[in-house]
Amino acid sequence: MKLNPASTYFLLFAFVLAAAQLFYLSDDTWSLEKLEVITGDGRGYYDYLTSVFIDGDLFDQAVNGRYILDSNGRGVNKYYVGTSLLMLPFFLLGMAAAWLLGAPMDGFSMPFQLSMCAAAFAYAVGGVYFMRRFFATFSIRPPLIDVLSFTVVFGTNLLYYSAFDLTASHVYSFFTISALVYYVRHFFLSSRSEPLLCAAFWFGMTMLIRPVNVLVIFAFPLLAGDSPTFLKGIQSLRSRLGLLLTLAMIVVGLGLIQLILYKLQSGSWIVWSYSGEGFYFLDPAFLPFLFGFKRGWIVYSPLFLLLIPALWTLGSRSRWMLGWFLLFFAFSIYILSAWWSWHYGGSFGARPMIDFYSILLLPIGLWWDGLTKRNLNIALLAFAVLMSALTLVQVHQMKHGILSSWHMNAQKYFWAVGKLNPDKHAHLLGGRDDTMPYHEQSELLYSGTPKDADGHWNAKHRIPGKADAVFDADVEFSLGFRYAVEGHKVPNIFLNIELERTEFSPDAATDAFLVIEVLNPHGESTWYDAFRVNDHPGSEIGQPHSLRYAYSLKDKVHPEDVIKMYFWNKGKGSFEVTITSFELRQLH
Repeated sequence: MKLNPASTYFLLFAFVLAAAQLFYLSDDTWSLEKLEVITGDGRGYYDYLTSVFIDGDLFDQAVNGRYILDSNGRGVNKYYVGTSLLMLPFFLLGMAAAWLLGAPMDGFSMPFQLSMCAAAFAYAVGGVYFMRRFFATFSIRPPLIDVLSFTVVFGTNLLYYSAFDLTASHVYSFFTISALVYYVRHFFLSSRSEPLLCAAFWFGMTMLIRPVNVLVIFAFPLLAGDSPTFLKGIQSLRSRLGLLLTLAMIVVGLGLIQLILYKLQSGSWIVWSYSGEGFYFLDPAFLPFLFGFKRGWIVYSPLFLLLIPALWTLGSRSRWMLGWFLLFFAFSIYILSAWWSWHYGGSFGARPMIDFYSILLLPIGLWWDGLTKRNLNIALLAFAVLMSALTLVQVHQMKHGILSSWHMNAQKYFWAVGKLNPDKHAHLLGGRDDTMPYHEQSELLYSGTPKDADGHWNAKHRIPGKADAVFDADVEFSLGFRYAVEGHKVPNIFLNIELERTEFSPDAATDAFLVIEVLNPHGESTWYDAFRVNDHPGSEIGQPHSLRYAYSLKDKVHPEDVIKMYFWNKGKGSFEVTITSFELRQLH
């Protein structure tokens, strides 16, 4: 079935995405000078460009502990180079614009920021372009492809990385994998060399962006559609040794770019740039990764609930496709959820799944295309619109801090429902739920509560047998804890805190904070952090409520330092606290 990739609906999609990007990057005091999109992980990807074209220090960079890490005593970029290669044309445009406009040539002035907006937009649109061509090879109806084109962006967390967090790698991976699966599918249908050469290029680029995305090879048999077509394609390569060598040279040649950079940066060809991080292959976080409110894929992209009926019917259409899809899906979820930080840090939903959306949406498209009942089609269209509305609202909430990119749970998620006013609802979520840094062993340094009277606690205003501390308008600071490290090897210190809190005035503990501080031997503060005691506003007055916090002090504590914790009743509210469990652990 023919499809016009540049149809009116596709152009409308591009216009709406541009409008969404403009909306999410603006605010009431918006100006180009305040635009800042090169942040987070994106700063690390972007660093290759500033290091080569502006600073000239790519092979002599100072370790910063964030994205330039130590390897053999030299600084190595933690991130892979593929994203920066795709950014490069837009970066050069930004550099030219900065020169023409007389803007600072520092890589971060307005023209450079705008160039990265343009890059994210172009690759999101390009990814949808290839996805549309890919779906058309399965004879999915063009009107449905138009619906899917809108829904994959506006009804999933892809919107967040296309219109707001623009320099993360996922929109770039979405583009390369969409192109890759289209060309692999094209090869199976034609057995021609040209699409396979294109596929090799995009496969190499996909690995250069995120090596874990090599998982896409498990979907290749699925793309053939059936066993005879797959075998025909494989057999067509048996007598084409020159083509196979060319394909290998393309993939290996692209991979060598990263290895050469490692050699020039560190002196070694092979570097595990994610130093101190790894996989828990024997303990993958399947359920939290898929369904957890912290970052669960389905929770923040519920559109993919449609995979359940889609896969149920895919088996009757093609057991071959069902089997290979399930293998690809299961292995991908296993690997991605086995990463030590299964939620991948601050993010909107399970962001590594975005890379594979062209594949993951295919069963839904095939199922929907086969539906003939008008009412069911209308219901699915309404569901797609609802998911898009939900995503648009949640990205707005993420932008303004009504939802958090870090320490979410079910209570916080449902508290945020319907709350859109930043002046009333922004930055009210509290609590702390850090993930333990990657480790092999854990040593308990301290376990106790104020009731133990072991010298570590300062429990002023205590009511024996009732509460460890009572706060009111006259009590601003109380319930302190101190622990002298005294020479332990302390690269990773982790705190687990459980308490029972009762409020006697509305949201009293929402305006109170738990403070974590590190003091050096001279009594000077080297680390200070504070988070709200309450997970969210709205607790019932007079009723005890249990709270749990997990806090990482990775790389924040040194021998002879003192770890300090205390409560700060900033809002002068009335509440009481009892510590029910407190642990301080050292991770090796």
